[in-house]
This record gives sequence, C-alpha cells and structure tokens, in this order.
Amino acid sequence: SIMRAYDQTNAIITVEEHALNGGLGSAVAECLFDAQLNNSNRKFLRIALENKFSSIVGDQKYLRKIYKMDSKSIYERILNLLTS
Repeated sequence: SIMRAYDQTNAIITVEEHALNGGLGSAVAECLFDAQLNNSNRKFLRIALENKFSSIVGDQKYLRKIYKMDSKSIYERILNLLTS
C-alpha cells in the first residue's frame, strides 16, 4: 500500500506523462493528506507535465527533454529532493 511504502522509505515520488493535477500523483497526495502525514519530515514529489496546453511539436524524446520528463531531469529532481 502507499502508506506502508511511505512508512518504510520516508519518501514517495510519482512520475507520469500526465498533467500534474488529476493523475497518479494527485491520488497519492490525497492519501497522504487524508492520513495527515503531509506535515511530517517525510518527502513527497510529483513529477508530471505542467497544467497547460503545449504548442510544441516533436518526437517523444524531444518533448520529454523540453518538459523535463527525460531520465536526466527526473534523476536530478529526485536527487535534489533526497539530498535537501
């Protein structure tokens, strides 16, 4: 379960090619908030697309880089979270 994972790791990170609101990260955030664990020393990060229309055209690799959804960008955000 989400709560067991949070208890065991003290961090939850969701990554999705979906808008930030209304996706997996939002569902996980609701679970954590409902359990009132959102104010603890644990860490939570949602990585997703911005909530806006895109007018940029390109292949998946190009778009992932532009929207910081490529592996390097994701790695850097996670590392920043875990070392802060």
